Amino acid sequence: MEAKEKVILRDVLYNMKSQFCIPVFQRNYSWNEKNCERLFNDICELMDNKERNHFIGSFVYKMVKLVDIQYIQFVLIDGQQRLTSLTLILKALYDYLGTLGVEYEQLCEEIKDSYLFNKFAKEANLKLKLKPNKEDDKNFNYLMSNKFDEIDKNSLIYQNYKYFLDRIKGLDAPIESFYDALQRLEGVSVTLDPDDDAQMIFESLNSTGLDLTDVDLIRNYLLMNCPPSEQDDLYNDHWIKLEKTLDKNFTDFVRDYLTLKNGVVVQSGKNKVYTAFKKYYDKLSINLADFLTDWESYANAYAMLLKPSDKKEKKYVFENALNDTIMLGIKTTYPFLLGIIYDHNKKLIDDDNASKILRLIESYAVRRSICSIQGGALSQIMASLYKELTEKYKVDFYNDSYLKVATKMASINTNAYFPKNDQFEDEFTSRDMYSSPLKKYILYKLENSFQDKEIINIDNLTIEHVMPNTITEEWKKYLNMENVDDFHEQYKNRIGNLTLTAYNSEMGQKLFDEKKNHSDFSRLYLNKYFQSISKWDKNAINERGKSLFSIACKIWPFPDVVPEKELSSESYNILDENDDIDYSNSKPLKFKFDEYDEVHVNNWSSLFQEMMKILYNSNNDLFVSIMSQENYCGSTRPMLSLNPSDLRYEGRISTDYYVEMNNNTMRKIKILKTLINDMGYDNSTLIVNVVPA
Repeated sequence: MEAKEKVILRDVLYNMKSQFCIPVFQRNYSWNEKNCERLFNDICELMDNKERNHFIGSFVYKMVKLVDIQYIQFVLIDGQQRLTSLTLILKALYDYLGTLGVEYEQLCEEIKDSYLFNKFAKEANLKLKLKPNKEDDKNFNYLMSNKFDEIDKNSLIYQNYKYFLDRIKGLDAPIESFYDALQRLEGVSVTLDPDDDAQMIFESLNSTGLDLTDVDLIRNYLLMNCPPSEQDDLYNDHWIKLEKTLDKNFTDFVRDYLTLKNGVVVQSGKNKVYTAFKKYYDKLSINLADFLTDWESYANAYAMLLKPSDKKEKKYVFENALNDTIMLGIKTTYPFLLGIIYDHNKKLIDDDNASKILRLIESYAVRRSICSIQGGALSQIMASLYKELTEKYKVDFYNDSYLKVATKMASINTNAYFPKNDQFEDEFTSRDMYSSPLKKYILYKLENSFQDKEIINIDNLTIEHVMPNTITEEWKKYLNMENVDDFHEQYKNRIGNLTLTAYNSEMGQKLFDEKKNHSDFSRLYLNKYFQSISKWDKNAINERGKSLFSIACKIWPFPDVVPEKELSSESYNILDENDDIDYSNSKPLKFKFDEYDEVHVNNWSSLFQEMMKILYNSNNDLFVSIMSQENYCGSTRPMLSLNPSDLRYEGRISTDYYVEMNNNTMRKIKILKTLINDMGYDNSTLIVNVVPA
């Protein structure tokens, strides 16, 4: 690798027989007007100070081949946005000079032959000094060929060319001064040798501030070190299809795919999905084309979780289960469901089993949400469930797969448990249902339970309080009871007092008899219940709540299976930033940290001590410097010492050092989280297999 500071026009672009190619895996040209304005203003400042140069960034490229033993082609790894913008400025300057008459003919020729075109190239694809990627190539070629009638006027290639042309026309200084200023733009030119790792260099450049997404980095990682011809094939045959299938959901897909494959939740955050993908992919022994082919199948399965099916009739049981999953919108279930839908598409799981599994997960998610059970456990079980079951049963998993999933779900006795009917009924009938994010979905499913064939569309329906949300004097007189305000506050948002309606909002304050007889109110099956009710009061709300629960427990049943007898264990990544689980009443059996071997333990203290040994041995100087800090992790006493008597309850982690063990479970976990992060293990996982204490 050779890195030198160079003048961009003279030392990089000027070579008479060279071409810079932007590979297919690089981002499209994406500079907006603010980027263009900043560059143009920087050039204008150089016009006022002729002794100064201006640094605009790095340009990293690698020679890929000699064409006809005369022309050199370079693949541009970094700097494509800047080089494309400079080329647009030069093209705008060239076009403007062409309108000024014969005195600028020589300067026009210099710009054209030195920086825009390879004058003597015979092959059409070598004529241009810069060859954009496939998405930008058409409009760029139209621009360079002056085919302005054919160019997309909304493309950034044209928009930014037009911006630069207008700015050049508006200059109040000699055009020669502007051209001279262009000659004083500098950058670091990095020429890679054939054996240099282009991807590693690209990542180091990205870490300094280039705004690339996880998907950008994954695409570059997979394609960058492939031969150019293979890059084109892989990009055109696979990557474009993935982008079209997933669109803005690509990063979510990768995260859920990795969660499914690894069996643990992949954390979100800057480049964490990319880092997790690299770890996963580097362990695979698979041809890239085969991997991308299989990835397309997973992407197609994931797309089924993004767009509802048009098959709305009740006979389409699988499609309707999918549509309800999408409407429910609990995306923490998607990693597990991705595996099930992929298997269904591969004909490994039939329609009946697949739809029953979707309904089972719906019941599990709805019951936990209605019972207000913390969400972290749901995320973890949905991350590990598919991997655990397929590893346990192997190919036999696909024989009555619903039964195996249901048995596992019914057997969970950790924080991830499946709420049973008693708890579900208590919460369903008495909680503030109006505050639930699922309130409209719950009422929608209750209404559709009465429908025989068609599924109703609830887009035009709203949630209505039978006893109004804001009580009026008329309603107080109607209720005719003591402590009416307290009663109203306690009962107004219960499921028994909520329904769906399509009528106008001004009807909301009307008394019960007026509401129930309104045509728009009574046309829904859910509201036919009110026709036999003469008085709407506390007893009526309670009775309707019970009536609706009798339907709800059929829509979202507890699985009718025999639970497993052995103690259920679950796997958790306790480093997850979104983990809100209290582990105080649990017991760890084993753990695995990052790339280290699995370790068996019998309590949280032994896990804490073993983790401290691992972290100390990984970098003892750093470990000691961190743990010796005063008030580390809010502690008022020493946490690490060479003398065990300095500690209340010591645990040996090396021949010399002891750590303080006298902390409760959640305090130990907090210390581990903080220490692991402080030691630089940003994207690590600490997977703990847990059972109830």
